[in-house]
Amino acid sequence: MGDAGQLEHLNADTQLVTLSVGGNDLQFATVLGSCFTMRSCQGKLAPIARLLLDHTEGRLRDLYREVLARAPQARVVVVGYPRFVAAVPSPLCGLLGLDVGEARWLVAEVEQFDAVTRRIVDGLADPRLRYVSTLDAFAGGEACSASSRFVAGIVPRHPVYSFHPTREGQAVLAARVVAALGSA
Repeated sequence: MGDAGQLEHLNADTQLVTLSVGGNDLQFATVLGSCFTMRSCQGKLAPIARLLLDHTEGRLRDLYREVLARAPQARVVVVGYPRFVAAVPSPLCGLLGLDVGEARWLVAEVEQFDAVTRRIVDGLADPRLRYVSTLDAFAGGEACSASSRFVAGIVPRHPVYSFHPTREGQAVLAARVVAALGSA
């Protein structure tokens, strides 16, 4: 048999749960990759993105409730998503097919998801549940920025790593969580 799912590891002894979920459900990496190959991607992908967000919203609400129920003593920290692509793409990204309008749409989609996630956490109104914003955590190091040090670009040999945080990006996110835990 395979390993148990992550929820099955939660119990009355669990003291802390951190989670950042939803980006894969929203197909962030696939959408961003598509914007390099399709002109005016936002016009074609916006309706699908809206459907994915609507579908994911209810699933996240259910997930947070389930985590709280399975770990009744735990603090639960929901880590938001950072803007993972520069609003004004580097010239190289522009040459590869990502224009400013598409990049700004992608940024707006992440911001919308962040607002939905925050609204879910606030709506559940459980004192053990906390939201940590990371919207600006990758500022200056997003994909298609001058440095792209926090987010991997296209990784042809391992596409699953494309547009996901680098080791340095993960460290930035971890620092945000640690700071939030220290202020709680």
